[in-house]
Amino acid sequence: MKGSISETVRNLVDNTPYIKQMLSKDFLNCSSYAAAVKDQVERTAGKEAGTNSIVMALRRYAAELASRNSEGIDAPVIKYQIVMHTDIFDYNLEKSDRLLSHISELYQKLPSTQREFINFVVGTNEVGIVASEQYRGLVEKAIENSPVLHKEDNLVAFTMVFSGPFLQTPGIIHEAVQRLAQEEINLLELVSTLNELTFIVKAIDSVASYKVLQSFQSKGGKH
Repeated sequence: MKGSISETVRNLVDNTPYIKQMLSKDFLNCSSYAAAVKDQVERTAGKEAGTNSIVMALRRYAAELASRNSEGIDAPVIKYQIVMHTDIFDYNLEKSDRLLSHISELYQKLPSTQREFINFVVGTNEVGIVASEQYRGLVEKAIENSPVLHKEDNLVAFTMVFSGPFLQTPGIIHEAVQRLAQEEINLLELVSTLNELTFIVKAIDSVASYKVLQSFQSKGGKH
């Protein structure tokens, strides 16, 4: 069933986090945006929509968002737990068949019930390895003679373990990264799976990072 123009505009904004942020902070040129999304709104609503009606819907929603922000209730309350791992190190290396083979051998040596943190990210040209200090020896043996592009020590990993797939909730990653940036926290790595979202930060930022990530399940989403 098709919705109203106002409802369609709200859904469009809600599914575009950076537009929602701009609208809530009164940074969005509503007239230009309305003209840009007019065809999309009409297709979704199943009816003609004048640019002025879209602008009015945007302004009404902007006022509502501003009110929510002033009361600290804009962000959703999400159910999750936070798992923290300290003494983390991070290697970024040039990708090669030899390195991938050694990483595969390393992975086979890890116990299936391992509780410490280790993560491999294989990109187009680079490989990232983020792991607990416990695995330092195994990792350095595996990457021996492989060109190291960058490395960091004394890091902390925070994993948000959700009660359901967070990927079905639009804007979670955007909101988390934005909040960390607002606190001037440098995010070194971001790793996600179906139900988990992991942030790697410097140890000096660990307390502030925990407070930011914990804020999602505070009453009313205050932070």
